[in-house]
Amino acid sequence: MTVAGASLGFAIGALSPTAEVATTAGIPVMVVLMTVGIINPSGVDQSEPPPAVVETLKQLSPIAFAIKALCLAEYRGMEFQDPFARGTRQGFFARGRNLLRDLPKMGALALVQNGDQVLDELGLGNDDYKGAMKRLALLSCTNLVLSWIGLHFQASSDSSGPRKRS
Repeated sequence: MTVAGASLGFAIGALSPTAEVATTAGIPVMVVLMTVGIINPSGVDQSEPPPAVVETLKQLSPIAFAIKALCLAEYRGMEFQDPFARGTRQGFFARGRNLLRDLPKMGALALVQNGDQVLDELGLGNDDYKGAMKRLALLSCTNLVLSWIGLHFQASSDSSGPRKRS
């Protein structure tokens, strides 16, 4: 995520004619990519796909793929256990955590029993960790190429800079 985010900043900066334009353009771009990159914790309705614009922005968001990779690495194959089923002696803090089990559970994740069910509810059941990391690498490389192109054009359009001697 760090490399993908930094390379996006490089691309915006290199394609902008001044630092002020880069800052003015970069902040809204990052806010939009953060907004479309989040995963809805209440679950995903698979019957109604998001608009094409939102889906396209998600494919350009390093935040979306970083969150996917994090969730996939954490939840894939995880089994949730009942804390009282272990039969071990529990200390003060463990008993306090167990009281949380009795609180009402609501939303899409209320009745899940393992990590794969969590991923299904979040709409990540068919995704894999390697795919998300490959997308982050692809986004990073694309942003770095755009940075190089922007620097090349900015340098060639700058007529006031020093010139090469032949």
